[in-house]
Amino acid sequence: MLRQTIHISELVRNLVVLETENLVIRSLEPADIGPDIVAWYADPDVMKYMTALPLNASRKLICAQVQQAIRSGGHYFGIFDRKSDSPIGFITTFRNRANKSIRTSLALGDRNYWGTGAMNEARTAVIDYLFNKTDTEKVISIVFSRNFPAIANNKALGFQLEGILREHDRTDPTGPRDLCMYGLLKREWLAQREFDSS
Repeated sequence: MLRQTIHISELVRNLVVLETENLVIRSLEPADIGPDIVAWYADPDVMKYMTALPLNASRKLICAQVQQAIRSGGHYFGIFDRKSDSPIGFITTFRNRANKSIRTSLALGDRNYWGTGAMNEARTAVIDYLFNKTDTEKVISIVFSRNFPAIANNKALGFQLEGILREHDRTDPTGPRDLCMYGLLKREWLAQREFDSS
């Protein structure tokens, strides 16, 4: 597990900025969705395992998803390289207020950062924020059974496989796909972080 110092500043309208060794993760609003982010949604390799929006989603559709996350009490976090301030990916959080849970959707849009540990670093910062600064008790990640990078990332962060929705997704022309449901409890994360720092 990466050890990092995270600085948090909460701004108006529940905007959040998280800083790690290599990244800045900040909550975005629809006005922040620029050409770089829109281009990710047109990249088949980036969108291969995404379910929330179709390939080549318009800026209007992307902004609608951002608004949906914000209305739920969650965030659309942009991930930025700390040195260049270039956007490299996103983490969307959708809040279920009744259950005090968060469902996440995420992707690294900049291929140059694939396999570098950037998503692990970004997710660690976001999960720390959710469990330490909000009333979140559980983080949920739902991924395709063949999305091996996401599954490896979930396992590295301590998520537990809670179930498989067999042949649940039928949007792929090659045939139905299974979805794997992973969950991470607050008490598990805090115990893990305490162990990592010892």
